[in-house]
Amino acid sequence: MSDKSFIALIGLIVAVVVGSIILFGGGNDSAGNFIGDPLAVANGEANEAGEIQRADTVLGAEDAKVTLIEFGDFECPACSAFYTELKQLEAAYPDDVRVVFRHNPLTQLHPNAFAAHRAAVAADNQGKFWEMHDLLYQGQNSWSAQVSGLDISAAAKVFENYAQSLGLDLDKFKTDVESQETFDFIDSHLDAGQQLGVTGTPTIFVNGEQVTERSFEELSALVDSLIAADADATTQSPEDSE
Repeated sequence: MSDKSFIALIGLIVAVVVGSIILFGGGNDSAGNFIGDPLAVANGEANEAGEIQRADTVLGAEDAKVTLIEFGDFECPACSAFYTELKQLEAAYPDDVRVVFRHNPLTQLHPNAFAAHRAAVAADNQGKFWEMHDLLYQGQNSWSAQVSGLDISAAAKVFENYAQSLGLDLDKFKTDVESQETFDFIDSHLDAGQQLGVTGTPTIFVNGEQVTERSFEELSALVDSLIAADADATTQSPEDSE
């Protein structure tokens, strides 16, 4: 092989790698900064500076006594295990716990994670985030690079099948998966996690405090204590509080 051919081959490899990073990897680090308090639930409205942060995806009542924010990674086995515990909590406290999911794909450990999170955001655009969220965790072993051996493009086909099973507009889904808005939204959650010192997943905040509880039993005890504390504060008379 001549020197020119070798240089051309190297250039082609670099172009393919860079293109893959742009298409399948993380988003633009300079974009998508989280606006405002990363522990506040974004409602999609403009702040005093006129900045708008896309609304968080929330499950549960707005007036719930307990707000749980999870920084999760769809390809993370520990997040998959936590998913089953959290489902129990959601079922046990439908009126008292609201759950907020923040995208935190650890792409250096989980190569298919960012594609999975893009699929979840695209599903969210059609009102099916939590359904896609559940499918991604339930089927994690079928698309995870570490278990199934699928590469990113093959995993993306699995996500398209999920989208079809949910009755989504597949053309819109594919467009949204690749949109810069999707990249920026995920990046904004990564930025929020960095602001809060998130280094692994799942990282859980309950009513603004980071917690180590992961099992249903532990979380249930924590929720009960917070509900009881709220009830005590509500019934406390003004004279008692002085």
